[in-house]
Amino acid sequence: MDDFKITDLTGLSKPLEKLADVVSKGIGVLYEPKKIRDQAKAKVKEIELISDALESNDNLIISYKNEGLTITNEDLVKDKKALERMFIKEKKKQENIDDIIICAHEELENKETVSADPVDDDWISRFFSIAEDVASDELKMLWGRVLAGEITEPSSYSLRTLEVLKNMTKKEAELFSKIAIYSIQVGDNGFIYDEHRNLPESSFPEDVNITYDDILELESIGLINSYPLTFQFDDEVNPVTIKCLDKQIITNVTNAKHKGFDHYLLTRIGVELLNFIDEESPIDYLIRFASKVSTDGLFKIYKNTTLQNGEKIQEEIYRSKA
Repeated sequence: MDDFKITDLTGLSKPLEKLADVVSKGIGVLYEPKKIRDQAKAKVKEIELISDALESNDNLIISYKNEGLTITNEDLVKDKKALERMFIKEKKKQENIDDIIICAHEELENKETVSADPVDDDWISRFFSIAEDVASDELKMLWGRVLAGEITEPSSYSLRTLEVLKNMTKKEAELFSKIAIYSIQVGDNGFIYDEHRNLPESSFPEDVNITYDDILELESIGLINSYPLTFQFDDEVNPVTIKCLDKQIITNVTNAKHKGFDHYLLTRIGVELLNFIDEESPIDYLIRFASKVSTDGLFKIYKNTTLQNGEKIQEEIYRSKA
């Protein structure tokens, strides 16, 4: 496996084969998953060694070329500091991309299948133009998950979502994470349940750590709408499954015209970003919500659980009483 190349796909899983294809399109070279760190280090060392050699012969005009890397001692003499800055910058960009690819590789290596649909070329180009400037380990893991998610199911993350993620501050990310634990998803729609709608500033009960100012701040970056709305279930579909991050509510909503709920609507970007929230939804909050929307007061709450062998199951953690 140490000599594995993308041109030899024997034994490579479909998810990793697709990752290799996307990366090759994004950075313009063939991707070698097991050797990528060594290759990056070797390239940096090559630059350093050749630069030293050229600098020691500054009385001659010498040029070095290899696989797109071009260095002359004439350049070094003219602007050594500028060239050093360029080396450092390009080295860091390559390291950032390599780290993100490895994070995506780790996300995909245990998957058995991914969608056969191709990842859009414009999406690939935009992703890697952003990825090269991602420096922190935490954000690299996030962008690795974005790449793995888009490979698994293309169109999972829009170009607008990439731009929002690129520009989101740590404070804004923490605020969204705080609010996201109260998110409710029905189908493709995402909401923040508004339990006590009177005045906007007193909409949320004391045990729900949200203020209307939080809603307004997240609206300013395109994640939620601050205008309160009411959602009505389709009473022709029963039972309904309501997703709440790591949990799900199963209940009936027959004659649902009287069983709607007030909410603030998440934008598509907001819904897409819920995939990156690793927090747990508060069980008491979900029980109150389920009691509100359930026709007969009967519902079950399940928690997504991963067993020691890696198998993912849904474990029942709450059942209402008749």
